[in-house]
Amino acid sequence: MDHYVLRITDPSARLVQVEATIHTTDPMLLMSPFGADHLEHGWATFVQDLKAMVDGANVPVERMPGGALKIGSEPGKVIALSYTVRMEHDLTSWPFGSDEAAYVKGDMMMSTGNALFITRLDLDSALVRFEMPGNYSVATAWQPSGPHSFLVRGAEELVWTVLILGDFQRHELEAGDMRVILAFGNDLQDAKEALIDITTRAIHTYTTYYGGPPRTNTASRTYLQVINVDTTFEGGGAAFTNSMSILLSDHPATCDTISTCCWHHIIVHELGHLWNGYSLTVDEIDQWFQEGFTDHLAFRLQRDIGLFTEAQWRSFLTEKEQEAQAIRQATAVSLAKAGEDKGANYHLIYSGGFQFAHRLNESIAARTNKHYDLLDVMRSLYGTHAGTGIPVDRVVLQASAERICTCDLQDLFREMLE
Repeated sequence: MDHYVLRITDPSARLVQVEATIHTTDPMLLMSPFGADHLEHGWATFVQDLKAMVDGANVPVERMPGGALKIGSEPGKVIALSYTVRMEHDLTSWPFGSDEAAYVKGDMMMSTGNALFITRLDLDSALVRFEMPGNYSVATAWQPSGPHSFLVRGAEELVWTVLILGDFQRHELEAGDMRVILAFGNDLQDAKEALIDITTRAIHTYTTYYGGPPRTNTASRTYLQVINVDTTFEGGGAAFTNSMSILLSDHPATCDTISTCCWHHIIVHELGHLWNGYSLTVDEIDQWFQEGFTDHLAFRLQRDIGLFTEAQWRSFLTEKEQEAQAIRQATAVSLAKAGEDKGANYHLIYSGGFQFAHRLNESIAARTNKHYDLLDVMRSLYGTHAGTGIPVDRVVLQASAERICTCDLQDLFREMLE
């Protein structure tokens, strides 16, 4: 088992000191290869004072492109690493949005595991311990193993996660065997009840929609949701393994219109990925299903819990249909291929996927005299695919939808995707 010790004396100093003991089968180590492609050395760009020791002696470390690190050691050796991470990710432009960049607000630090851990891809398990001043705490979805200590299962769970450290607000929600840790900065303390309310209602409604709680490929039933405000950011969120990072563009307030930028929509959308994104998985090419369908269901959930009226919902659907048509006409890329470059095809993936979800919902309802709709399809997919790691693709989706409506949907799928 590998070991990590992270020392944080003052989040505002933007430095995290890390000591690691790594049992290698290969002297190549790396920081996460995902999410920092705009930097030559990836996440490792922010690492300084890196030293490696094998059998008590210093060994050379060669930095490779993309965040890989070649340790001057024979295979199978135990490598002792020490390094410091400069938590300055939010001080520069981040390609997928500020919600995925490490940031510091006063005595609170949010980071993804990407930014902190040098590891090996064949990692089986690791113990992670945090050393911080007594008034600081840590929130994570990992399994606790002691004071400020956690057990992590595998490299994905180590790096593809969200952490919050320092002085912040924390509230825990229980929904069946599902435990959600809600963590947010002290400046949101007066919005605590609103954040708890929308999170609680969303969790219970999604559980009803899908027929059960999230089923991921990890043993954990604990989920972390980090929420903060960044007025320089348009607002958004990102879902990681059993965790979410959400940045609101402003302090939570009443949303008078239905909008993707509304604070409660962002929260509901990201929570939805615990079901459609991690319980149900897709290949990268099928982002239209993961994002567009999740967005449709998030807005539907907001309607179902009374955040806007049926009339507003119908008007919004008309607007979204027009928006999707305009986006489709402005590009030669098909929805089926849009996932090849999510950044370039972002609006097509979301609006086109939303349009597809809406039309599929309406087609099934019309052909079954409103006895069934998209929720029945999602519940069926949850029953067959949740937690299996087997991706849902267009073939699986079409087959499930056609079983629900006992009808032929080939023309609709071809029109929407091709």
